[in-house]
Amino acid sequence: MSIKIILFLIAIEVCNQTIGIGLRSLILEAHNRRRAKYGNQPMVLDEELCTECSEYADSSSSSRK
Repeated sequence: MSIKIILFLIAIEVCNQTIGIGLRSLILEAHNRRRAKYGNQPMVLDEELCTECSEYADSSSSSRK
């Protein structure tokens, strides 16, 4: 999996936890509209992957302190 996708998912999770307005869903919807414009299938979020990315981001940030 591309590092860009992983970072994107981490950013979505952090934003969702911080803002709490379902930003993750809004970004995914916008992304899927763009994909549809080019004839691509929509993406779906993998909640388990989001959780793992969030945990990794938390452990990574705490190890840098």
